[in-house]
Amino acid sequence: MLTGRDDHALWFGHDPADPGFGGRTFPSGRHGHTGYWDPANPALDGMARIVLGR
Repeated sequence: MLTGRDDHALWFGHDPADPGFGGRTFPSGRHGHTGYWDPANPALDGMARIVLGR
């Protein structure tokens, strides 16, 4: 530990999936970062809902 606290949090920040962060999760397939726009990936619908504010 460099600072006496959790170095992971220092470098990467708060986990956006943590309820305390306030983020919301959405389902996704096992397509990796390059597959978000794959029509078969349920993440596509999730991202559309985020963009539309739903």
